[in-house]
Amino acid sequence: MIKTDILLDFIELNTGKPLSSPRALFKTGDDKLFGITESCRDRGSATLRTEEGEEFGLSLHTAEQLIELLLTNPVVALDATDDEEIPAYIENLTINETEQGSDSENIKNTLLYISDLIVLSGIASYGWAKTPKGGNKFRAIAIRRKKVGDNYNNHNHDNNNDKSGKITGESSKSYRETEAERFLTENKRDPVKKNPISQDKTGTKDTGESTILITYATKHGSTADIAWTIRNSFFDAGYKADVKKVQDVEDIRQYSLIVMGTPIYEGKLMPEAEEFVKLHRNYLNKKNAALFITGYSLRNNDYKEREKAEKLAEKISQHIDLVTTGYFGGKLDAGNITITEKISSLFREGRIPGDYRDWHLIGEWADGLRTYI
Repeated sequence: MIKTDILLDFIELNTGKPLSSPRALFKTGDDKLFGITESCRDRGSATLRTEEGEEFGLSLHTAEQLIELLLTNPVVALDATDDEEIPAYIENLTINETEQGSDSENIKNTLLYISDLIVLSGIASYGWAKTPKGGNKFRAIAIRRKKVGDNYNNHNHDNNNDKSGKITGESSKSYRETEAERFLTENKRDPVKKNPISQDKTGTKDTGESTILITYATKHGSTADIAWTIRNSFFDAGYKADVKKVQDVEDIRQYSLIVMGTPIYEGKLMPEAEEFVKLHRNYLNKKNAALFITGYSLRNNDYKEREKAEKLAEKISQHIDLVTTGYFGGKLDAGNITITEKISSLFREGRIPGDYRDWHLIGEWADGLRTYI
């Protein structure tokens, strides 16, 4: 299963790194910082530890079950209820004795952390969903909107959706696709508008070596996660893409599209990102180049903070032409807040730890990048 390979790649890449649960967007208080302490691709297993020291054993078999459940249902609820309109729950799955132990709460947490990894790897998205008739709101996970194979596109129902999220009318789309469009309506934001591509900057779908480079600078790993999600978007569409830190990029001549990412740190872009652009600007100006900027200040889509970020982007665009720029909220771990900030937050609004990355918005922007290949 291709999507399982994506998940395994993500786990291997992020073993030993701190991760933040994307369930933070629900603001229900059950999201925690966690990390993958060890993983084994051959055995199809991984060990996860939370910031509080809890450990969970995860198996590839259970992840495959959950992905299959997502592929065959429009949305899957994270919490069990008695609502008959909800198509499926993650707790419908059975997990092996190594994972579950004897505690039902442990079973649920194991499934939730597997769900977190599936979302962080870019395969699926979290969001609030509503039942079609009763309008009951529930936390849910759904495969990101894209074709997942003809087997799952033929379950047609006479349903459609309008902008309010209500199901009306008739549609030739599958029930899963229709429901997925309705999914996340309360969390969706308008995607960043793309600049028109110039006539002489064209590309073709990759059939051999990678023609797409996603390169990034990062301070604590948040921007790297976004770069990996963008790579998965290309992978799902049949394109190969390389993901590298800017320090590890030596030659960009083989690439037709270069996507660069950098966080805002202490009010500035990462210096290594600017150095990368200066070093490669001659070739970058012969390619399609895109930029994404992340930061805590961009979490609420505030126009003043956006303007500041756009000013920072000019430090890149003064050297090269950019076909598009994305602006995304970042992630702030509690351990990265200075003592001064913690004290000042007692008297005024301080920085609040959390994962403010809008994976739905990031996914839409990533999908739009294919315009520039």
